[in-house]
Amino acid sequence: MVTLDLSKRASLLLYGGAALLAVIVLWPVFMIASQIDGTIEEQLLLFSTDSSLYQINFFIASLIAPVFLFILLIIAFFVETGRNTPVLNILGAIFLIPYLTLVSISYTSQYIFLPSLLEANNMETARLWLFDNPNSIAYYLNQLGYLFLAFAMCSIGWKYLFRMEVA
Repeated sequence: MVTLDLSKRASLLLYGGAALLAVIVLWPVFMIASQIDGTIEEQLLLFSTDSSLYQINFFIASLIAPVFLFILLIIAFFVETGRNTPVLNILGAIFLIPYLTLVSISYTSQYIFLPSLLEANNMETARLWLFDNPNSIAYYLNQLGYLFLAFAMCSIGWKYLFRMEVA
């Protein structure tokens, strides 16, 4: 296992934590600002005329997974505890791959794929990709991605259960 001195670990966690904090603070602001009420069809019609805030919201949301992944990998492989769990750390890192992939597809589709569908007036397919539609592909991929995050966090965090010391 590669080791980092305490100051390097602290710096990495500090920068990662600051980046995550920035994203987590900005995201709800844009989520509220871009929220549109109405049926799915009404939302799609409004997004087809102006979706800039909606796209910014999902751009910010698409930064959550990479930043979170960075922090979890630092915790998994560079923060030592009284328990050594290398297999669980590797398993957790493996679970982070589908998490990152699925939520990235879900979030980036809202500012890359959905606008092109709306521009082409392909409302039926756009309906299947609108994140605000709980029956959409984007919503399903997002929820599935967070299931993998839960598995990753349980695997990586196992070494912290019932023990409070950090080396």
